[in-house]
Amino acid sequence: MNEEHLNTVYPPALTRSWAYKVVPTRSEKCSSGIRQHILRDYSEVIERPTPLQHHRCARRCMLSKEKYTSFYSVPNHRVAFEVCKDLVNEPGLDLLRKGGLLHRNISGSACMFFYNEKARKYQAKLADLEYCKRYQATGFHDPKSVSREFAAVEVLSKNWTISPRDIPKLRANGGLPPFHRHYYHDLESLFWLLIWYAITYLPIHDPETAQDIVAKINVGSWKTMIFDALFPRERQSQHGNRQLFWAGSGSIYIDLMDEAQWPEETVYVLLRFDEIISEFHSAYTSLHRSPPKDNAARWPDAQFSDSLYEKFISILDDVATHLGSRYSVSMWDLIK
Repeated sequence: MNEEHLNTVYPPALTRSWAYKVVPTRSEKCSSGIRQHILRDYSEVIERPTPLQHHRCARRCMLSKEKYTSFYSVPNHRVAFEVCKDLVNEPGLDLLRKGGLLHRNISGSACMFFYNEKARKYQAKLADLEYCKRYQATGFHDPKSVSREFAAVEVLSKNWTISPRDIPKLRANGGLPPFHRHYYHDLESLFWLLIWYAITYLPIHDPETAQDIVAKINVGSWKTMIFDALFPRERQSQHGNRQLFWAGSGSIYIDLMDEAQWPEETVYVLLRFDEIISEFHSAYTSLHRSPPKDNAARWPDAQFSDSLYEKFISILDDVATHLGSRYSVSMWDLIK
């Protein structure tokens, strides 16, 4: 490399993202005995880059008179069931369905509640409404905005869950539309949020017996065999144990009794949640056996009935009657 090249000086404003219009001209001058080449007429030879095109970020804030708390801070099972009924009923997901909207981001932080002093009861409200989108307008490649921990099984796998005996009939009818999220998936996300609470907080009916019950709990087995099985921390495309639980062939309830040493009477009440899973299976099967007509990409809104929402609330009432304790112990607190 010659001395002239080593001593060449370029203007600091020149970057790789700028382009030359013409070959630049050079002028020479001597400074302290060193020959330098300097670009001139920058405005003529350098073109500024095209401004970046981007989507502007919009932030929306929801203001209310009441002081809301996230579902993660629910004090006990009685409040949890009461709040979930509101989140299912017309103030919540059922109202969104009737308005043709998907929430798509059900999580503990999106499910808020407060205590209404006048009505003397807890009331709930859905947040994160900026994630809502019309069901008939959702695309096949919409990002999974829902939290993975509480996503519906079909949303995690990106496939319809079809019974083998229904496959011949589906082929005869032209098959199902491409996979997409629908109203029942939002409701299933709420179910998983409730399951998360039910297995994380041990209900205590009598505070005087709490110490004896807690002393028998095996928190190590609870974490590895129950919690991590349903809500694994590592990112996976599918949750194998969750699918087994959803299919009714998992051993979560048995492990709660035999391994984690939860009281049998508590686990027997939690078994009533299986009725909700059965109702979901029936609702999904009904959809799959009646694919959209004329090769439509979506089921009509009328295909999603009130029945599943009403049965969900009814089962919540039943479980709350038997497990509506005012006290609970966090399993994570026991680990600490």
